[in-house]
Amino acid sequence: KEMSSEQRPPAASSFGRVTFTPEEQAAVQSALEQKLGPEYISQRSGAGGQKLAYVEGHKLIQLANETFGFNGWSHSVTHQSIDFIDQIGEKFYVGVSTFVRVQLKDGTFHEDIGYGVSEGMRSKALSIEKARKEGVTDGLKRALRSFGNLLGNCISNKDYLRFIQRQPKATMPPIDGRSLKHIGEVSPAVLKVRMQRCSQSANSPCGGPSALLRAMALADDRHSPSPVTPDLGPRSESLSKAQSTSDDLASKIVNTNSERSIATPAQERNATTTPCLRGRQSAPAKLHPRP
Repeated sequence: KEMSSEQRPPAASSFGRVTFTPEEQAAVQSALEQKLGPEYISQRSGAGGQKLAYVEGHKLIQLANETFGFNGWSHSVTHQSIDFIDQIGEKFYVGVSTFVRVQLKDGTFHEDIGYGVSEGMRSKALSIEKARKEGVTDGLKRALRSFGNLLGNCISNKDYLRFIQRQPKATMPPIDGRSLKHIGEVSPAVLKVRMQRCSQSANSPCGGPSALLRAMALADDRHSPSPVTPDLGPRSESLSKAQSTSDDLASKIVNTNSERSIATPAQERNATTTPCLRGRQSAPAKLHPRP
């Protein structure tokens, strides 16, 4: 079934030209005006022993994903330069300046400079790596804060900081072990969507029907009490046959490899003997009686 141009999702190349709907723009604007709660604010020691407020990078990335959507924004390093590399004894001191641009899906962007420093490390390579990464993170945070209070601009307000320091921090909810991602577990909802897309288009890059069916079997039962089997219509029988054929082939390969991996010492010696020698050794010597 062909989709109209309005239903078809925008291509990746159109990023930067996807306009916000009026409702979406109003919702994002309202969210960006909201100030952060005390649980988002961290403190570190600054010059003269004063306390400096900041927001950790991973929290800002999470807030940006929640506000713009995981595919609604991007960031890029437009320029980075090493300002100095000094060595005192066996220790290195590095400073790196970085320009980072944050762009939304409609083309709106903010760009700012970040700085990364590494002091006292004994490895020159690790010192440069740390300074470069720190500069990118600092530039990303400074660019994000230009969008509004929600992404860190509120910490520049001293009245807000004095108020927030008197507020009790909300306790973070405990981590639920059942919600952790484990090897072999795939979201049933994601698999269902991919299977439906695979059933609609024979050329869809779904990774093969057998691969998807196996992934569904490995999905976490705690998230899906009953197995998620989307209705594929006429293709259901062919997908089951494809999985069965793939399983049989995999079993044969495993058995063949197992047989090849088990060899006696005599077989190993024969395997290393050249063909001409094996031919000479295989011909038995004839014994002639003496006259």
